[in-house]
Amino acid sequence: MCCAPAPADPAPGTLPRLDLHEDDKEVRVTGRALELVLSKATGTLSSYKVKGRLLLAGGPVPHLWRAPTDNDIGREYPQRAATWREAGARAKITGIETAQPSPGEVTVEVRATLPTAPKASAWRTVFTVRGDGEVRVRHTLEAADGLPDLPVVGALLTLPKGFDRLDWLGRGPHENYQDRTSGALVGRYRSTVGEQVAPYLRPQETGNKTDVRRVTLTDRSGDGLDVRADPAEGEPFLEFSALHHTPADLEGPAHPHEVTRRAEISLAVNHRQMGVGGNDSWGAPPEEKYLLHAGRTHTYAYRLRPAGPR
Repeated sequence: MCCAPAPADPAPGTLPRLDLHEDDKEVRVTGRALELVLSKATGTLSSYKVKGRLLLAGGPVPHLWRAPTDNDIGREYPQRAATWREAGARAKITGIETAQPSPGEVTVEVRATLPTAPKASAWRTVFTVRGDGEVRVRHTLEAADGLPDLPVVGALLTLPKGFDRLDWLGRGPHENYQDRTSGALVGRYRSTVGEQVAPYLRPQETGNKTDVRRVTLTDRSGDGLDVRADPAEGEPFLEFSALHHTPADLEGPAHPHEVTRRAEISLAVNHRQMGVGGNDSWGAPPEEKYLLHAGRTHTYAYRLRPAGPR
């Protein structure tokens, strides 16, 4: 279950053995119940399976843009911050390094350059794959000086169709943002992915949750993916959204019925998202404490594991 107490971490030396295979195209890690494949072309996971069940079909891809809100448009933020729109999707891989510090643990470090202008930024992901099926992920964004504030610092993961049941421990039950939390209490909530789109007249950013400790997406049988904040890496809380739409799907259509609905699920596992503002709707930014500045290093971490008892 999503919110059962976290089991104690087994020591790396006690984990089941993993085998590491690497060629020009991919990194493959296999174990007693685990199969993980990382594409060297994209630097992302093309498959994450536990006990033969596909839990992740793609990602994590740098998530640095949101579908503009009405307030964003009112202050012309999308034009000024446009360098972040395609920065994650157009990341260029500059290096991949693998290591096996113990028989039951494999690390894969992926380094990439983000084509921001006038200066490029850097993105780094470290995957720690463990023999018990858990994958620990740490992202580091080095946002270059002189760039506009970021809409989001996070990552997008693609889950297979069917993982529509949503269970989280964090703020809810409705969407909430850094500067929109007072009406969203911390608790355990259950919903579905299809219910995560707020009924805005014009499609825009939607469905975000803050102060999240854990989130699980499962199918009817209870199989699925569990994502947890990683306090051991200094990250007690995450933000997330889970939709049948990508951020790009929500940007452009004038009416909700025009938005593409995908069978798979776009899961945003974020460090933070910029506040939505609203002191006025024609020029005022969110308050300073709710902004994400460039010229800084943003680091966060989380853990992926199969849902249910281990």
